[in-house]
Amino acid sequence: MNNNEMWLPTKIDYIKNNFVFDSTDTLKKNIAYNIQYTQYLIRDISTNKYTSVLNKMRYKTFVITSISIIEAVFYALLKARNLIPLEEWKEVGDHKHQHVDDNTFYTIIKKRKVTPFEKNIRFDEAISLVEKNNVLGFSKKAYEILRYLQNLRNHLHLNKAKEISQSDYNYFNEAVFFAMKMALYYTLSNKNVSMEKNYLKYLK
Repeated sequence: MNNNEMWLPTKIDYIKNNFVFDSTDTLKKNIAYNIQYTQYLIRDISTNKYTSVLNKMRYKTFVITSISIIEAVFYALLKARNLIPLEEWKEVGDHKHQHVDDNTFYTIIKKRKVTPFEKNIRFDEAISLVEKNNVLGFSKKAYEILRYLQNLRNHLHLNKAKEISQSDYNYFNEAVFFAMKMALYYTLSNKNVSMEKNYLKYLK
């Protein structure tokens, strides 16, 4: 490719049409957009050399984007199988604080029963549900790695690090980048997620 040619990632429709899980077109496209972005990030990492700090930040961006893809895929898989828990109670009104004494108080939360609605699950809950119901057939070790990477994703909150060993610079290294690539590859290439693996060659 010469300097006048534009680099193009895999087409959105090609990625989207590879998905075998039932979900909305919007969610599938959102996943595909982010897959395109990870393709760009890997290309940038492999072809352009920057300072060590900027390299670590690219690894961090790749982890954050990849985890968001896996989270969306897990949500779609759970929803398609009716595995997302339902809530029957909804909070109403303001919370009231009842004081016992100057140092102690308790909170009164009023709830009313409603038509069951889908619980807004966190990613750690989604991981547990996918593991418990053996949706992907992953090993226990694979889920341990996913939980570790999910925790790293939380470093988008810059105040999470409490000491220098927990800084982005120390956490986001080549080993984490490799682990994230493999986690993303094995998730997207699973038979319950994609029809074929050709569009995932960039992860290998």
